[in-house]
Amino acid sequence: MNRKEFGELLSTLRQDLDLTQFNLSEYADLDEAVISQIERGVKKFFEPDLLFKLANALQLTTLERREFFLAASGLDQKQIVRQV
Repeated sequence: MNRKEFGELLSTLRQDLDLTQFNLSEYADLDEAVISQIERGVKKFFEPDLLFKLANALQLTTLERREFFLAASGLDQKQIVRQV
C-alpha cells in the first residue's frame, strides 16, 4: 500500500467514527496538519509513536492494528517473511 492509499485508509477509518481531522488530532495528541498530510499522501515517514497514537485514537483492535501497521509500512502482506 502506497502513501496515498494509506491516507485514504486513515480518512475512511476517521470518517467511520464520524470524526473530523481536528477531532482525530485532539484524540491522538497530534497536530491537525499531520493528519492532513497523511490523508493527502504527502507525509512519507511515519514514526512508530505516531502510528500508535493514531491506532489508539481510532480504537483499533489487535488485528486491526496489525493490518494498520502493515499498511503504513508500505509492504504487501506477501512480502512479510513470518506471517501470523
